[in-house]
Amino acid sequence: MSNLGSTYTVNAVGGKGFNKFFRNSIRFFTKDHDDEPCTHIMSGLGDLFGDGTEYVLSAENFIAILPLSRFQTDEYEIQEYKMREVPDEEVKSHMSYLSETYANKSYAFFQNLWFIYRWFMELFNKDVRKEGNWFPNSENCSEMGYYHLELMKRFNKRFRFHLEEWNPNCFSPADCANLLKKYPTLFQKV
Repeated sequence: MSNLGSTYTVNAVGGKGFNKFFRNSIRFFTKDHDDEPCTHIMSGLGDLFGDGTEYVLSAENFIAILPLSRFQTDEYEIQEYKMREVPDEEVKSHMSYLSETYANKSYAFFQNLWFIYRWFMELFNKDVRKEGNWFPNSENCSEMGYYHLELMKRFNKRFRFHLEEWNPNCFSPADCANLLKKYPTLFQKV
């Protein structure tokens, strides 16, 4: 079965040094207290090169097209969600657009500072999700996840309403995971 159009929620549980610190920070500052942790979002591109390998669009040090197998280790806990109700040709076209537009662009490390601000403001029950990130000129993994989910909002008005609660660069991995779980009729957990 092809992973084309799938959204992957990832909890990175391994790592050393800065990677471990970075992942733990993302987990802490973006996690909802009643939910499972999520540190990363990826989008399935299918067998992009015809070599029998499933690929994902993933924001690492830059936005990269990587084999899914790179993440199928003990270092990662992965959940896959398949889109429903979206025609295959639309999925293929949208994923092609995302990979052609964003692959090899730099990662938005500084955007992650904004999530500390959001976490702090939420302590005072202030919703800042629509304010916009202070560093909007590049993308992180959850922003890429937002752009991926924009495809579904074209086919479901209720989902569109919920997705638009966020500014794309203020959408966290936990936000994405929660939204996918909230709509099991649109996103099938595989």
